[in-house]
Amino acid sequence: IESMKRGIKILVLIILLLTPAAIYIFLQVFGHNEFDLPFYSEEGKIEESSSTSNSVFNHKTFSFEGLQDSNGNKVGQDNFAGDIIVLEFVSAQSDLKKRDYQIKRISNIFRNEGSVRIVRVFFDNNLSGTKQMGTEANQETNVSVLYTDLSQLNKMIQFERSSNESTEEGKGYDKMLLLDKQHRIRGDYPADDFEEIDRLILEVKILLKQDQHA
Repeated sequence: IESMKRGIKILVLIILLLTPAAIYIFLQVFGHNEFDLPFYSEEGKIEESSSTSNSVFNHKTFSFEGLQDSNGNKVGQDNFAGDIIVLEFVSAQSDLKKRDYQIKRISNIFRNEGSVRIVRVFFDNNLSGTKQMGTEANQETNVSVLYTDLSQLNKMIQFERSSNESTEEGKGYDKMLLLDKQHRIRGDYPADDFEEIDRLILEVKILLKQDQHA
């Protein structure tokens, strides 16, 4: 009887030791634990989700039409072919010091990721004032700076504003967007919200991981 009890104890011990390993192997073989990012539609709704965005996107695929570089050269989608893009909008109302800090954070994390591009879009009522803002901003080596005016920007994207915010002042445009390699809008973030930028950084990493497994 004693030997039988001893055998049962040994058997139970073996089962307890093997159970975690068995669970791990099962999850590795059959588990599927991926977080997929939504696609934003033209109406601001998130496809295949009950959530909604505060933004109205005129295109599922972001159009770079109407943007130009510091020399006045027009910029198009071909300039960013095959890149995951963090797209920031900066107006005269933006807190440039706070924005520079956030951009530096993102830039440092993805500096060695050749497929991640950061694009800062400076805009105002006129291009001359816009370019002055761009020259005052902190420039990172892996960041592109583009310019436009409000009329062109409104053709590309519209952000929800409160009733007392004037579109002419550029309020309500303090946003960052995440674009995948097909330039589809995959994320919409308040640019001055530290936690939201943490979410942006995480979701860039998700897109990178998905590309590796594609």
